[in-house]
Amino acid sequence: MKKWIIFHLIIVFTTSLKAASLSGFFSYCTFDIPDNKPYLETYLTVTGGSVSFIPINDSQHQGQIEVIMQIRSGDKVVHFDKYNLKSPVVTDLSSIPDFIDQQRIKLDTGAYQLELTIRDKNTNEKESTIKQIIRINYPTDTISISDIELIDSYKKVETANNFTKSGYELIPFVNTSMFYPKEITNLKFYTEIYRSDKITPAEDYLVRYYISNNESRKVLENFIVSSKQKPQPVNAILGDIPISNLYSGNYNLCIEVRNKKNQLLAYKQMFFQRSNAESKPMITADLLATDINNTFVSLLNNKDTLIEYIACLYPISSSMEVETGESIIQRSDLHSMQQYIYYFWSKRNPNDPGKAFNDYKIEVQKAKESFSTQINKGYETDRGRVFLQYGPPNIISDNKDEAGSYPYEVWQYYKLKEQSNRKFVFAAKERSSNEFKLLHSDAIGEINDPNWQLKLLGSQQFGTSLDPVKPINIYGNHSENNYTNPH
Repeated sequence: MKKWIIFHLIIVFTTSLKAASLSGFFSYCTFDIPDNKPYLETYLTVTGGSVSFIPINDSQHQGQIEVIMQIRSGDKVVHFDKYNLKSPVVTDLSSIPDFIDQQRIKLDTGAYQLELTIRDKNTNEKESTIKQIIRINYPTDTISISDIELIDSYKKVETANNFTKSGYELIPFVNTSMFYPKEITNLKFYTEIYRSDKITPAEDYLVRYYISNNESRKVLENFIVSSKQKPQPVNAILGDIPISNLYSGNYNLCIEVRNKKNQLLAYKQMFFQRSNAESKPMITADLLATDINNTFVSLLNNKDTLIEYIACLYPISSSMEVETGESIIQRSDLHSMQQYIYYFWSKRNPNDPGKAFNDYKIEVQKAKESFSTQINKGYETDRGRVFLQYGPPNIISDNKDEAGSYPYEVWQYYKLKEQSNRKFVFAAKERSSNEFKLLHSDAIGEINDPNWQLKLLGSQQFGTSLDPVKPINIYGNHSENNYTNPH
């Protein structure tokens, strides 16, 4: 997974510039070279306006940042580099561009500790240091997907440089929280698929990438792109999704690899945020024209109850339905809320929307009784959302007393829509709490974290083991077996 780190360092500008903070963004991706070594690619963007610029002649100025990068495997330093990163030369100090540094470092499969130190060479202030754990693991016996590199722009080039891959110059999009403001109209990215020629020989396969709602995990139907790929050691995927009409919210960019039988071969996702004040959820004329006379909603006249009935629909709503429901609540109009509830259920069951509504109310009550906490109602919790979205699991493995572990549950579904044998891992950080958060799932569109076992063990494990999947064996801990064979 790509990691993003914001750094800040208080500095004092020289000459006529005012005091400011050296600031910027750091991120990384890992890629593989089949029959060779994987490599780490780092992206450092420095905010130009936060750098101290000094004259280099009568009309031009330049800033300079000292960068020290150190990568360790255990106690061994496997990479060290110290260099000066120079800004573009500027003549107008009122308009200073940001500048980017990109590095590529070959590394073996494994886990590493990266330490990055930066310092403005034109000040006497102290350096700023960030640390990050890097994990590289590309199996040789299965299809895998590289990290997803978000890019600002791309163009085909004849001559290779430090920013080129697969014949394209890719300028990275390095931004805090993968944040896309309304001014950005396209989400561009680059990723690679490895070893499809060994797994699906002589058989084309499907790559599908799409945007899903981070809260409900619903796939947004208007943001899906599919393409056929021929098996190769490396298939480069350059994606470009228009997002002008994507509402403000939290989303996932998801990538799937499927064979001709529609079996999922590989999956990768990345979180991002969108702010789009100009794109409002549409309250359609059809909705507002819905006739609710003599229907079940005409008897619902309490505004607070109606708000609750709309909110509890979110686990089974599309992203657009969630946005529309929230807009209806903001209107605070009793009749509109009645119309929305009837409209929602008439789309699910045109013959008897009232029955669909009452059946769902029963499930919401079950979620309330089983998953409510002091803070959240049952349908607002992760377990409640999964229960309402997918139904009750076939097996729940309840593990509340394992040595060194947070209390956790493993849910197994024999059949989950078109998927088979899917599992969810929920954990509570306090033994007395009923607030279980989703740590990991192998279901499409859900949180997929190969390090869930480490997180399950909490702070007792971090810093002692850098294994990318399995924790140090603790007597009495059975998380791997309980996940593989829940009972």
